[in-house]
Amino acid sequence: MIRYRFATQEDLNLLVELRLQFLEAKTNQRNFMDIFLNTRQFFEQKLADGNFQCILAYDDNKVIGEAFVYYESGIPTLFNLTGVSAYITNLYVNIKYRRNGIGAFLLQSLMQSIKEKQIHTVCANLTDQSEKLFEKFCFTKMDHMMLYQD
Repeated sequence: MIRYRFATQEDLNLLVELRLQFLEAKTNQRNFMDIFLNTRQFFEQKLADGNFQCILAYDDNKVIGEAFVYYESGIPTLFNLTGVSAYITNLYVNIKYRRNGIGAFLLQSLMQSIKEKQIHTVCANLTDQSEKLFEKFCFTKMDHMMLYQD
């Protein structure tokens, strides 16, 4: 039976491990020690100030899925009057458990929490596998964003 729960500060090590595993699966790279400490500090800070949530899916005692959301404040705009936005990332379900509604439940749980916080702007970090799921939740691709990396 699949169980779900939100992560707490006691899950800090697990969250770091899950994030690094997600990056490894997404990029096929294995050496993330250079970002390990930064990832840990990010989770410590965001968990402490309430600006991060993670919902976990378990089968027995094994994590089989997760989804992260973090909150950031920016300059208010005509489309985001408060300037607060939610960013969903790390939506992942173990390949053996996919197509069973687990990803949808994880995303729905995060969206409910976001709505309870009265946040109306939500961005998502997509993978090829998650794009259709986000579309079912009325997410649309944006063409007006660009990225610069040095």
